[in-house]
Amino acid sequence: MRFPVLSVITWMPFIGALLIMFLARHRPLAVRLIALTTTSVSTVLSIWIYVAYEREAAGFQFYEKLSLVPPLGISYELGVDGMSLLMVLLTSVIIFAGVYTLALEDTSGTVDGALARLRANASVRFAEPIARPRVVER
Repeated sequence: MRFPVLSVITWMPFIGALLIMFLARHRPLAVRLIALTTTSVSTVLSIWIYVAYEREAAGFQFYEKLSLVPPLGISYELGVDGMSLLMVLLTSVIIFAGVYTLALEDTSGTVDGALARLRANASVRFAEPIARPRVVER
């Protein structure tokens, strides 16, 4: 049996959220460390599957299947093809960038304030090289 890399990528942020909810709710440093650790694991594994992906092979790769209710044919299945591989990588990198941005800031305010700052910082950091105003001298 192979290591379930796609399941780890998928469920690691959820596990981190559960850990934060039950263990570190009122400890900001622990929240930041747990969030950074779990999103880092997802990002590193996403980069690893991007590098290990065989581009010449057709169909799904890193396929996982777990039969949940065999008499009804219900199963948990994951796999990536070329396009979904890029979406997995993009999602994990963006989530890591957001968590990293929030970890650098003072997030002692409300969750809404933290999310607003995240959105503002992400748009400024990602759009900065494109959206610089040009000064035209006359």
